[in-house]
Amino acid sequence: MIRFMKSALVVVFVLALAAAIVGCSKKATVDTSTALGSLSIAQSTLSTMAPDAKLLVVQTADVVTTTSTPVWAYVFGSPSSGMTYLVFVENGQPYSYEYGEASLTATEWAAIPSTSEWKINSDTAYKNALAQFKSGNANTPYVMGFVSYLSADDTSTISPMVWKVIFNPDSIDESTVGEYDVDARTGAVSVSK
Repeated sequence: MIRFMKSALVVVFVLALAAAIVGCSKKATVDTSTALGSLSIAQSTLSTMAPDAKLLVVQTADVVTTTSTPVWAYVFGSPSSGMTYLVFVENGQPYSYEYGEASLTATEWAAIPSTSEWKINSDTAYKNALAQFKSGNANTPYVMGFVSYLSADDTSTISPMVWKVIFNPDSIDESTVGEYDVDARTGAVSVSK
């Protein structure tokens, strides 16, 4: 009877271990075609170089089409070093570089929102913008990105935490270009151009 119980416990342990491994592999699956899916990869790349890194910019590194997977470019800044870092994530593979000095004050560093405020992923922002683009379709090339923070003296018309989605960015014919703003917190869309 004791031998049977030991065998049964071993079987239960092996089954539990197998279930845990399968569960872990499901959790580890990340959709690196999206900006949020690649974010953790980009952040982990900087875990030793700039552990306090804060996201400043995320964008497609090039024009995206229906036959291509976006290469995501992230710019992070480190309050402790005062430096910025550029991280590209291509098909789940990160490439990082020291980018240059950040000219932010301690107050500005503190005002940069956490990435937890970023709720709308790139695929949803793209779909929301495409639904508003009357002269485009799913085959229309596009670029997209957003800044997480703008300093008070920045004269840009870009709003922080708002995806800028631009369809046909290389077109010479302005009538075929569409620009849309998609709030990265809510998904609300407005026409930019």
